[in-house]
Amino acid sequence: MKRRARRIVGVIMDALSSALLAATLSPLAVRGRVARWLFSRATDSLCGFYSVSDVRLGRSTLFALASGRPVHLVLRNLQVTGPDRRPVLAAQEIQAVIVVQILPLRITIVDATASTGLWRLASTSGTSLADSFRPIPAGGRGMCLRPAPRMQAPGRRSIAALRIGRLQFRDISFDLDFPD
Repeated sequence: MKRRARRIVGVIMDALSSALLAATLSPLAVRGRVARWLFSRATDSLCGFYSVSDVRLGRSTLFALASGRPVHLVLRNLQVTGPDRRPVLAAQEIQAVIVVQILPLRITIVDATASTGLWRLASTSGTSLADSFRPIPAGGRGMCLRPAPRMQAPGRRSIAALRIGRLQFRDISFDLDFPD
């Protein structure tokens, strides 16, 4: 009986240590090709087109996400183009500290710095950054070029929220082409 109990405890300890090791080292695996693939899959359902050359996550990212603690994130060579394929956001590097709450989905950018790039906030001739984050309409990607539908009534709750605490720009060109 003692032998069986030791074996069960050994299996449990092996499983726990494997899970701990995987959760701690997983940010090291999410780089290069794996990061680009995950980034591409996460943005497939949006009207814009996205690319990134590298994603770096802080140590113990899975533990931080699970407990609602801040996560350190670095994106390199981020490119976002609108549905019309014109660039709306590009940055050589974005360093950020974020907090993610799963239910309901809320992302808080606690502190971020974007460096060397461009940002097209609004446009009278084409699409803007906001158009890039719209979900692809039921009619397909071609419908993304049409104006966005009106916002929902103020009393309804959205399924996700984004909050930005502190955001710094270094050597970013802005296109503020607002309609008259």
